[in-house]
Amino acid sequence: MNKILNKTLKILFPFYNKEKHGFLFNKWWFRLLAVIYPIAIILFLFWYFNTQISIYTACYNGVMNLYDYGTPAYKSLFAECQKGVYEAMLPSIGISVLMTVILHYVSQFLFFKPFIYIIYGKKK
Repeated sequence: MNKILNKTLKILFPFYNKEKHGFLFNKWWFRLLAVIYPIAIILFLFWYFNTQISIYTACYNGVMNLYDYGTPAYKSLFAECQKGVYEAMLPSIGISVLMTVILHYVSQFLFFKPFIYIIYGKKK
């Protein structure tokens, strides 16, 4: 079980090295960052998905503002909006997850490589 956890952590945080960066857990700001970072990544995932899908859900507002409820034009355009949202849902989820993963690894790389090296120099 411990080996599986270590492998998972190595995949999730490839740039973190216990020997080189272990001293960071003694710093209050790093512990605060360790709490805020997962929350921010999860919020970014939902925010990015919302921005992706809002392009397609804006169609609903136009239909509801321009046509009376229950008219044939309203029903047909509303159905077209539904179809567009359903077709965009899966790609939007995929793009959101992909962008979150990219942000996760790029932010780690920038934090553990140049930022820590500039701030603390090379720690042994």
